[in-house]
Formats: sequence, C-alpha cells, structure tokens
Amino acid sequence: MESNMLKPNEICNAAVGAGCSKAALKTYQQAVLGILAGAFIACGGVVSAVASHGITNVGVAKFVGGAVFPVGLMLVVICGAELFTGNCLMVVPLVGKEITFKPMIKNWIVVYIFNFIGSVLVAFLVFESGTFGMSSGKLGGTVIKVASTKASLSFGSAFCSGIMCNFLVCLAVWGLLQLKI
Repeated sequence: MESNMLKPNEICNAAVGAGCSKAALKTYQQAVLGILAGAFIACGGVVSAVASHGITNVGVAKFVGGAVFPVGLMLVVICGAELFTGNCLMVVPLVGKEITFKPMIKNWIVVYIFNFIGSVLVAFLVFESGTFGMSSGKLGGTVIKVASTKASLSFGSAFCSGIMCNFLVCLAVWGLLQLKI
C-alpha cells in the first residue's frame, strides 16, 4: 500500500524546492502575491472578529475566533500567495546552499512590505464599508480593544508572541509540504 505522506527527508526537499521557487519570483510577482497574502490574513482577522465579538463567554469567544482566523492562512496556501511568516522557511534552501542570502532577503523585504499594503487595504475597505458599526458598534469597539492591547505590549512580549506566531505558521506550511497533492 502506497503512502500519501512524505518521509522527513522528502519534506525537507519539498521545502528546498518551494524556497528556490520563491527566490526565483520576479519582484512584481512577489508584490502581487504579497498583497494577496496580506489581504487574505486580514480577511481571516475580520471574519474572526465578526464571528466572536458578540460571544459573552471569553473562552468560547477565543475558541471561535481561533477556529475561524486560520481561514486566512488557508487562502494563502490554497491560492499560492506569498506570506512573510511562511517565507521564513526560505532558510532551509539557504542552509542547503540552494539559494543565496540576497534573493532571500529581497523576497522577505518585498513580501513584508506588500503583506502590509494588502492588510491595510482590507482594513480600509472594511472601515469604509461600515462593518465596524455591526452590533451597534460593538465590533468596532472589540477591534479597538484588541489593537490597544497589542499596541501596549512590551517589546519583549510582542517579539516573543511574534516568534510563536511565526513558528505556528511555519509549522502549518511545513505540514502542508507533508501531503502529496
């Protein structure tokens, strides 16, 4: 019986191939795919907030929000967009000397900037659409509360939270490489 799962060395080879492909993208491709990824993640955040903002039980609200938010990452993976956090796996082909430092850093910078642009574009559209007025402004209040809480984190807390988030995104992307599809 043939397995649909890759062996560990095959997963690593798939990560190398994916990283080499990312490094070979033209700047305009990185930009367009970066905007899409930023927009997809922002959409995941909006849908997560919409789904959870009216739930009074904090644990249930966090669970619902956490269950819905990954839709953004699913869109990134399914649609083939470029997300900075997942692109951090480009260190695998760098270590294997399949790519050099310069195209990896170029990819990271371009994708990071355009992820930001895509997310701001969605935030602007959501704001202009009046969505934050949902539930008599409760959704907007929830979004402001979350933003305020994140902005008040110490540098160390924000940095460590970012590392943990990036680890989970890379784990999800690495897990996707596991499947023979």
